[in-house]
Amino acid sequence: MEDVITFEIVKTPVQKEEFKEMLRQVANELIARNMPLWGEEDLSDEALFSDGQAYICRVGSKPAGTFILCDLDDLFWPHITDGKSLFVHKVSVGKGFNGMGVSHKMLEFAKQEALRRHKEYMRLDCRSERVKLRAVYESFGFAFVGLTYLIDKTCAKYEIRL
Repeated sequence: MEDVITFEIVKTPVQKEEFKEMLRQVANELIARNMPLWGEEDLSDEALFSDGQAYICRVGSKPAGTFILCDLDDLFWPHITDGKSLFVHKVSVGKGFNGMGVSHKMLEFAKQEALRRHKEYMRLDCRSERVKLRAVYESFGFAFVGLTYLIDKTCAKYEIRL
């Protein structure tokens, strides 16, 4: 029997720690592959839980992924303020769950949430050199719409019309 995939909103201190630990593990794996992504400042409570709604994706009872849904994104999409978009951040899949379709399940959940909220677009970004992640987004139906240049990184921006 296949494990059930569920999604829970991060609310409790235990869930917050679990969420942060998953992101730390992914960040450490990427550092080991010389692909740094998030620093500790990106994983603080303020950075993760002050805007938007954080989710943990579980396969059975095991945490398998994370993501955050936001109504605004002042850093990467500052010109989009009309309330018609849902922005997706901190998409990560835990070790042992890669290649199982967890990313697509999380994006499908986000899409359904965007539709429930009457949004017209879902938008997200990632480091431009993250070729595999970009392929995941494109295979889901996101279209590349441009690059954003920050001080120390270049990010690819994607959107999907709902």
